[in-house]
Amino acid sequence: MNLKHGFYLEDRRIEPMAGLVTHAGQSVHVQPKSMEVLLQLAEAGGRVVERNEILDRVWAGRAMSDEPLTRCVSELRRALGDSRDEPGFIRTVPKRGYQLIPAVSETDPEAPEDDTGSSRTGFLGLTVGTARKLVVGLGALVVAAVLQVSIERLLEMPGDAPPSAGLTLGGQSVAVLPFVDLSENQDQAYFADGLADELLILLSSNPSLQTVARTSSFAYRDQDLPAVEIARRLAASHLVEGSVRRDADTVRVGVQLIDGATGYQVWSESIEERLGDVFAIQDRLSQQIAATLEVGMLGNQAAARRTTPEAYTLFLQAKYRARQGTRESLEDAVELLREAVIIDPDYAPAWAMLAGAYSNLSGQGFWEWSRGFEAARDAAERAIEADDDYAGGYAERAWVAHRFDGDLEVAYENVERALAIDALDVEILPEVAVLLLQTGKIDEAISVLRYSIRRSPNDPRLRFNLGTMYKYADRLDESERTFQAIQSEYPDYNGVPFQLFELSLLRGEAEQALTRAEELKDYNRLKGVAVAMYDLGRREESDDTVAELIETWGETWPGVVADVFAYRGELDAAFDWLDRDYEKYGASGWGEIRLQRWYDNLRSDPRWAALLERVGFADHDLEGLALTLDLPTGVTD
Repeated sequence: MNLKHGFYLEDRRIEPMAGLVTHAGQSVHVQPKSMEVLLQLAEAGGRVVERNEILDRVWAGRAMSDEPLTRCVSELRRALGDSRDEPGFIRTVPKRGYQLIPAVSETDPEAPEDDTGSSRTGFLGLTVGTARKLVVGLGALVVAAVLQVSIERLLEMPGDAPPSAGLTLGGQSVAVLPFVDLSENQDQAYFADGLADELLILLSSNPSLQTVARTSSFAYRDQDLPAVEIARRLAASHLVEGSVRRDADTVRVGVQLIDGATGYQVWSESIEERLGDVFAIQDRLSQQIAATLEVGMLGNQAAARRTTPEAYTLFLQAKYRARQGTRESLEDAVELLREAVIIDPDYAPAWAMLAGAYSNLSGQGFWEWSRGFEAARDAAERAIEADDDYAGGYAERAWVAHRFDGDLEVAYENVERALAIDALDVEILPEVAVLLLQTGKIDEAISVLRYSIRRSPNDPRLRFNLGTMYKYADRLDESERTFQAIQSEYPDYNGVPFQLFELSLLRGEAEQALTRAEELKDYNRLKGVAVAMYDLGRREESDDTVAELIETWGETWPGVVADVFAYRGELDAAFDWLDRDYEKYGASGWGEIRLQRWYDNLRSDPRWAALLERVGFADHDLEGLALTLDLPTGVTD
């Protein structure tokens, strides 16, 4: 039993990674050290655990007295509703240590036997926010979890231009390449990546400077290409290259600015400082690069946010691990970030990143659906409390409201707040596009995505989103070309085969749709084959496939079954399965469900309007929602 993933003490649910103790629907957060103490007691299997043993394992012998342990036990008792005098959970054994009284269980002892408690997205392994949408079939919009934006600087792009070909950002534009780790033990890759990343964030805050998104520029790590070729591919006028050597508490950073047209170095700098001065290094480099490019110095907002060297090291380690995207790496990031916010509870970027890690753990199916998002909501709130002028906290709160609560009004409010604070980071653009889409502003959503692709031409997620937007706009040929290009460059990219199948279906090409459907996997294959056979007049085979779909996936994904019945015009069954889907998953994803062509047969039925009213996505619910966008003439396709 891996207790770190969660366990029960009687009817108390313990979630070590999230730092939660839940009872009767109420969750209490406990500090990381307190949770580590509880884990030590739980792993002891009922034996008395000596005080010195706990101190050695949890504090690595650094505790100068028993006081930290006593505080942790007191916090655990409060969270569990326990008493020292009449213990039900943690017993104090005088002059020895502590003993956990109830047995540890992997499952809720009060839960029904057939309640599997399985994750909503446990078998999908998708980027956060996409699992729900792929299940309902049409709206797999893959978006980033950190949301910050520049919309005012959207540039004109011809409507018939390929999304990533022949792009130029115009003016001075910079791509920051990953920095090289020159440390003796080659164990500071996280630190080198982190410094490059933070420098990019500072440069992105300069309104006179265009920056290429990290996803594109970091794709050229270890690639033996001339600087001129990399600059051409990234549509950047300049490249920033660098190296980092860290020895104990000393950091040496070397950076050079390369002219993308000639490959010549136009500026370089080498700085050696103590680790505690790393923020001053970042500020100095970003200002010198801006001055060299003659785009003006950065304003006050662009200064790096300060924290302690210890907290910042944990923050960079967590960022490095979180971007690897596995369950293990995300859970490692959670642990690192929780340590960071203990050291500095006012460091808002750590709280915001923690919120994103929690969201990804649930969004990718590693944790139960509500578990990560509830923890993400709390972490986002803590980010805002720590610094109400930090856009990342509002961005993460918007993410939870949109993806988990299905509350577009709250999502809009928080995105606008993030825009008002920091309107220059490209990472929020995909979320803005999705919000625009879900309120019917499809053309504006497409423009936002096309601009974001200019900033990050090598990011397949953005191009995937653009293809999906084209599909919603009934621009099927453009959608097909976009998805075909993705498949050519990224043959294994998740979701593209289903989109190509669906485009065949929407064009009425049933034979091609069936061929494409038979190449799909799991519920998508059954769903696709069922509707393609229906269009081909093979009703009995379609019925058999629907029966198999219901038997294997109906309980887990009722929305998939609803799609098929709606497409086949079986309205009573379709509404029944949509009701089941809403009861199971709430309003999450309904902003896209209402746009999907699978439900065209339902739109004239009064039950459709009633259902949209019920889930909060009726037209009048969306009429007052708007983002303030300053789109230059010619941007909207």
